[in-house]
Amino acid sequence: MSIAWRVAAVASLALLAACSADGEDFRQSAEDYIEGDAITEQSDTSFSSAECGEPTSTEPGTTFGCTATAADGAEWRFVVTIVDDGNFEITGQPASAS
Repeated sequence: MSIAWRVAAVASLALLAACSADGEDFRQSAEDYIEGDAITEQSDTSFSSAECGEPTSTEPGTTFGCTATAADGAEWRFVVTIVDDGNFEITGQPASAS
């Protein structure tokens, strides 16, 4: 698993526990990951109220969006890209930066 903090952006790679993940698995795992410790440790902020749309496909390269609230109250937007059957990459930035 790789996580990087870059100029007001979070980039992460996460592994799903499910063997054959469906769209709901990816959605739920992305929400849990955004609210989890890995991003908090790298970004020095925590996120809550993560909400993601369900991806239209589970094929590699499929993207779907999420939003979450940082500890300072700022809304962040995340883009989740499915890498393969059990991995996804998350990038994010404050909504005001778009």
